[in-house]
Amino acid sequence: RVALDDFGSGYSALNYLIQLPIDELKLDRNLVAPIAEDPPAAIIVRKVIELTRELGMVCVAEGVENSATADLLISYGCEFAQGYYYSPPVTADALQRMLSAQRTPIAARAATLALHAQCDEPSIQP
Repeated sequence: RVALDDFGSGYSALNYLIQLPIDELKLDRNLVAPIAEDPPAAIIVRKVIELTRELGMVCVAEGVENSATADLLISYGCEFAQGYYYSPPVTADALQRMLSAQRTPIAARAATLALHAQCDEPSIQP
């Protein structure tokens, strides 16, 4: 699988979506962060998410820092996200301890997060 990271920053271009065999598009945090306060930014992110879905790609939103951003991404159909809203970066050992403490499979944890988000739409998976 091929992922294009930090889309929306630096030299990323829509042309990459045509030229490269991309399976996953990771939206840069600088593109995602302002969507709750900036309507033009929200439109761009929503349309990129729609575009990735129509091209058969997975979209991952980076830099999700609050519930307002997470809720908007869910409403746009974004299925995966990462950021401090869900968890700070952790080591592999810390992740294993966190998962063991949950004593639930990852799929069950994702369902718990979906319920926590109180949304009927597909939940964002951390």
